[in-house]
Amino acid sequence: MGQKKGAIPWNKGRTNVYSAETRKKMSEAKKGKPGISPSEETRKKIAESNRGLKRSEETRRRVSEAQIGKKRGPRSEEVKQKISESHKGKKLSVEHRKKLSESHKGKGIGEDNGFYGRKHTAETKEKIAAIHRGNSYNKGRKINEDHRKKLSEAKKGKCGPDSNNWQGGISFEPYCHIWGDKEYKESIKMRDNYKCQNDDCWRTAKRLSIHHIDYEKKNCHPENLITLCISCNSRANKNRDFWQKYYTEKIKMR
Repeated sequence: MGQKKGAIPWNKGRTNVYSAETRKKMSEAKKGKPGISPSEETRKKIAESNRGLKRSEETRRRVSEAQIGKKRGPRSEEVKQKISESHKGKKLSVEHRKKLSESHKGKGIGEDNGFYGRKHTAETKEKIAAIHRGNSYNKGRKINEDHRKKLSEAKKGKCGPDSNNWQGGISFEPYCHIWGDKEYKESIKMRDNYKCQNDDCWRTAKRLSIHHIDYEKKNCHPENLITLCISCNSRANKNRDFWQKYYTEKIKMR
């Protein structure tokens, strides 16, 4: 006789319904056998039942460990589209964003963070470095129109007056008259031994540039100019007060 509609399942709330030995036998019995794909209706019910469900730290750790070493094939365009649609409109909490950021810093499991970190392989590091050197591994790659449109939409509001880094349009202001003199720029690089002067340089870029310490483009006095790689020069566009003080001290220490 089947269970009555609306009745509470007999095993609801029970833990360890099956012994460890029984669970092992069930797992072994299913190995190598093709599974039955649930219908769309069943998947929807499962998703609804799991919505808002919070897993314990122990469960999350086990799920994370189970995924280590597993290799997944490339996702189909249909799956990518579904994932993209499911994330639209979602807003991550500050805590969630912090965890995502920390997980990419190469930290392992520890008492302080409690989650797995991620480390790039040597091959991936080389690809990233190649991109910054201007010798991208995907050089010559063609971007389709759909991809171009997505890139264009993603950049909207991130440049011009709507950008968080907008400085009132100072990038359009003219430089001092001597800025066009290549020999003058070369003398600054020579003074700095043709080396990026940021002690915390990531060493991801080789091309050098001349940076205005006080961000005043018309002030081309040698004491206001310092040699940076293009990566560090870009980093200096944020936290300007910090970088101005830092590079001012660097010049004074000469």
